[in-house]
Amino acid sequence: MSSPYRRRRIVWAAILLTGAFLFYLALAKSKDAAESVPEIHALLHFVTEHPDQRLNGSALDPAEKVDVRVFAPGGDMDWEKHLRVLRDEAPLVVFSKTFCPFSQRAKALLGSYLISPPPTVIELNLREDGPVIQGLLHRLTGRRTVPNILLMGESIGGADDIQQLHDENKLKVLLEERGLVVNGLD
Repeated sequence: MSSPYRRRRIVWAAILLTGAFLFYLALAKSKDAAESVPEIHALLHFVTEHPDQRLNGSALDPAEKVDVRVFAPGGDMDWEKHLRVLRDEAPLVVFSKTFCPFSQRAKALLGSYLISPPPTVIELNLREDGPVIQGLLHRLTGRRTVPNILLMGESIGGADDIQQLHDENKLKVLLEERGLVVNGLD
């Protein structure tokens, strides 16, 4: 015959083991999700969904791979949701500088297309972490200069590149193939 005290200990031990197991599974899933998200998508999530947040440049080397948790303020690691939001709300992101004539030209050309959703413009010279972001973009996209125009997380180039796509009547097709609605320049 076992005592009630002993039965309670067994029940509590089972509850604690189950809790520890579930915690371990959640931690492992979070780590797997962090490892599977492309770094460029994590960066895009950070700059589009957290425009008031800044990267700590002193703790970050843009030339080295960055743990995507850096791009998840508050520890929100639901990357599936974040990628869905990027796809639906900010599929076209333009990294720019307000004073750059090439950036101005690219933004004007894209503006003439009346794209929906409209391009999300990140003005690097207005952000404290602009140089860090530009360094990350250089490593991740191969483009060191602005504008750097990303469509669904892939760089489609700068002002000259999208002008060429426009001149060849390929820009509208490219945007529409990726799910954007183009209402201008018919």
